[in-house]
Amino acid sequence: MRTHRHPPPRTAVVTGAGAGVTRAEEGFGPIDARVNDAFAGVFALFANTPAAEFRRVAEVTYLGNVNGNRAALHRMLPRDRGTVVQVGSAVAHRGTPLQSAYSGAKHALQGRHEPLRCELLAARSGVRATMVQLPALAGPRFDRVLSRLPGRARPLAPAYRPELTARAVRYAADHPARREDRVGASTVATLPADAVAPADLWTPVDDVADHGARGRFDGEAPGRSPRLWASQRHGLPAAVSAGLPGAAADAAPAPGPGRSRP
Repeated sequence: MRTHRHPPPRTAVVTGAGAGVTRAEEGFGPIDARVNDAFAGVFALFANTPAAEFRRVAEVTYLGNVNGNRAALHRMLPRDRGTVVQVGSAVAHRGTPLQSAYSGAKHALQGRHEPLRCELLAARSGVRATMVQLPALAGPRFDRVLSRLPGRARPLAPAYRPELTARAVRYAADHPARREDRVGASTVATLPADAVAPADLWTPVDDVADHGARGRFDGEAPGRSPRLWASQRHGLPAAVSAGLPGAAADAAPAPGPGRSRP
């Protein structure tokens, strides 16, 4: 659905989310799981990000998730079954410079997810909510997101292939009792390179052409994550997880003097 250059009223956004759920159930039957993954972002210094762009990122990344959840829960709660999977990010726990709007929206998403999960558990509901925390991905995002940087944005290596995260989301939908799953260990950072790619914050980037899931960093992106494997097997002793082949390559770098881990 094409968006307007100026964001539509929130009532229209809510109505659109409900209509999407209705169409999905008319075509495929009752919803078993909903994955919330809408996002928009801006690569820029905080001081160089206009208020309208902060608002737009919040409306898509945060309120888009809220409205999608509410539309799905409206169907799931009366049936007492269903799973909501929130797609989070490492920046939900530690904000990233040059991504203040996106980091703030992901922080808000984390804060909204945890109360919902507790409320469902307290009500002994059959509906579950879980979250998948993603690392940097080697997708087309870094060429499509609006950038005000002097060069091209890129992720902090290792950036993982999108297929890995898709498997993690599917696993989370099948194991909704878990609070969250964490994929990889990297957090997103931006570094100047050599050019600025055009982008549009106000319209879907795949509205006309499908740019695919992989981007220009695919050749350097791992498709496996020992950390994810260990995260999905909480019952194993920590010593076994630490001894997995390749685990060192997937671990966060050791903190330097006077620094602590996130």
